[in-house]
Amino acid sequence: MKFKLMTYNVQDLFLKTAFPIKSEYLHTLSDEHWAMLGEADQELKPLSKLKALAQIILHEDPDCVCLCEVGGLTALSNFNEFFLSGAYVAYLIPGNSDRGIESGFLLKKSLPFNAELQTNRHWPVPFQYLHEEDSEAYSVTALMAEAFNLGASEKRRLSRDIPVLHLYDSQGTCILSVMLAHLKSGYDPQGFDQGGQKRRAAEVKALIVIYQKLQAEKWNDHLVYDAHGGVYRL
Repeated sequence: MKFKLMTYNVQDLFLKTAFPIKSEYLHTLSDEHWAMLGEADQELKPLSKLKALAQIILHEDPDCVCLCEVGGLTALSNFNEFFLSGAYVAYLIPGNSDRGIESGFLLKKSLPFNAELQTNRHWPVPFQYLHEEDSEAYSVTALMAEAFNLGASEKRRLSRDIPVLHLYDSQGTCILSVMLAHLKSGYDPQGFDQGGQKRRAAEVKALIVIYQKLQAEKWNDHLVYDAHGGVYRL
């Protein structure tokens, strides 16, 4: 059988409403009215953008959608129910993002597979920032870092997660494992890691080791998707 995969960075898909809402009423709301339904401490993603995302997914009709920057399991489940007629099952385990943007999957309910979601959020990514490698050359940065909890080098973990969705047939055989990688971005407001290069390099190394471990355990192909639509075989 054919199996269609889609990957999508949905950029801050926060969708936790403060009030109950029925999906059939969404077509009557403007972006302004929709925004009023959000929680006080978290803005909803604009309704027009949510509809546009759903339109693309419905048009492509993938069996599995790999999504980055989702605002949690509730947001992913609500997106499925409100905009995709509940055709999918949402899979998401919270990662380490300090902004609450997670990586998750939508898998079609009609597929003859059992699914299991594996998290790697506790995977170690030991590395040193430039000011930790040379505190004299980067003395100003080292001084600033004292005001922030950057954690010990050897205790650092993935900035988000590299979740893996395993699909099993009726006999319990794993037929496909899909890794979803959303590595550290270049966002660095404090200036500790210009372009996120040090952490990102450490996370790439972790990605390769995680893949190799899965390959040894499952003995099947693994597709690695990044947050911007690239597809890689390692």
